[in-house]
Amino acid sequence: MATTPNTKLVARSRASAWGFLVALPIASAFLLTGLFALAVNMTPGRVGVFVAPPSWLVGALLIAFSVFLFMIGIAELARYVRPSVELILDGDGIAAFGLLGERRCAWRDVIAVDAGAEQVALKLRGKGRFPPPDLRIHFARLDIERDAVLSRIWANRPDLVPKRFSSIDA
Repeated sequence: MATTPNTKLVARSRASAWGFLVALPIASAFLLTGLFALAVNMTPGRVGVFVAPPSWLVGALLIAFSVFLFMIGIAELARYVRPSVELILDGDGIAAFGLLGERRCAWRDVIAVDAGAEQVALKLRGKGRFPPPDLRIHFARLDIERDAVLSRIWANRPDLVPKRFSSIDA
């Protein structure tokens, strides 16, 4: 697989609908229990030496947790229906998109590569932070193969790929 450093390699998220299918029944169970706790005074007056919380508080907390689980399920379903871009490797560097937004690093800031079977960890130059940050690329969540990422890293920084992966055609 021959790659050139100037072409863009885009990795999208690979998700399944199991997150939604598991979260929905659990969310509905919490919702029904919370509604039941609101309708019926199901908590005892005392639990040992502690005063038990009122049933409306228990019901409201259960309903809030069910809404939270339902939103997680919807987010997983949206990720399954329309996979989002997780990683871009191009001639300028690496851009990783996550929960906290985009994280961009240039190839000159990558100082070490630790390649494993499930992930690649890139050690980055510190830029005033101690310890220096690192970027981990987990392949279980991506629709891209490990060899494609390593060949792209090798095409841009051949001094960083370990010798055991030097058989990759760049």
